[in-house]
Amino acid sequence: MRKKLFWAGMIFTVSLLWGGADSGMQLLAPASLSVYHEQSASVVVKVTSATIEKIVITTETDQQINMLAVQGRNTYCKTIRLLPGENKITLTAIGKEGEIGKLSTIIYHDIVTEKKYRYPPENYSVQMFHLASNEKRCSPCHKMEVNESPGVAFENPTDSNCYGCHQKLTARPHGHAPAINWLCTSCHQTQKGGEYTFKLPDKIGEACLNCHKKEKETWEAKRFHHMPFDAKQCTRCHNPHSGEERFYLRAKPWDLCTSCHADKISGNHIINTIIAKTHPTRGKPDPSRPGKELECISCHNPHASDTRSLIMEKSPMSICAKCHKK
Repeated sequence: MRKKLFWAGMIFTVSLLWGGADSGMQLLAPASLSVYHEQSASVVVKVTSATIEKIVITTETDQQINMLAVQGRNTYCKTIRLLPGENKITLTAIGKEGEIGKLSTIIYHDIVTEKKYRYPPENYSVQMFHLASNEKRCSPCHKMEVNESPGVAFENPTDSNCYGCHQKLTARPHGHAPAINWLCTSCHQTQKGGEYTFKLPDKIGEACLNCHKKEKETWEAKRFHHMPFDAKQCTRCHNPHSGEERFYLRAKPWDLCTSCHADKISGNHIINTIIAKTHPTRGKPDPSRPGKELECISCHNPHASDTRSLIMEKSPMSICAKCHKK
């Protein structure tokens, strides 16, 4: 299977290189066989033929985006949505007489909460966009320098130089404060003279806990820790920009937990024997939280606890007594 994916990627790469020569276009981004962690990607194309009047982008999500050629301009960009896994992107150049040429590339959108899409095929890799060469191409239309003041939110988010290309990152209902206020360098460190302009700490949790100091102090004092917290892998569960769920969780709590704890997918937990009645992990009302459904975080703290198995109470029996009062 991996060999097939490798050769498929090579075919797309070759078609991209040959297509660029004959199609009147050169695709600058996304790089072929690159990995994207978010649900969107920027397509950047350079027009090399004066006969092109329009470029049509088509994707796996059935998007069709038209970019009209403008006199005096040769580089164009557009943000597209991505599906989980492999995404083929096709650009078609249109002139007065119809289609001039076509080129394609393929990229991968990984999802840490879904085993099927968690690990890209071996021929894919993360490739940084903010290289000096790329930023030079973008600078005629975009202001590439960071224009934020540390800790000072923009009154109008569109004033941020990052907003134009990255606005989809904060479009989901629950937004993380640094992201929705466009304080990007709270997490992304700028560097000059390096291979790329922005980088993240090797352990992203170091950036998270630099703000969440009280939580760090509380959780580190606990006896038992959840592995992602100890490993400073906060983004394994939380999207650092925004999310569909509260606390920017990457999925609903039960789905998120069972993406790693697959042995609990059966929905039965705690007691699971031939003679004993099993205990559900979802699909039932939570007596301790009126109006909410029973789920993993009804009993377990997702970060740290003084009780084994990250039980929220002082003992397993005390957590049972919250619901089973008789």
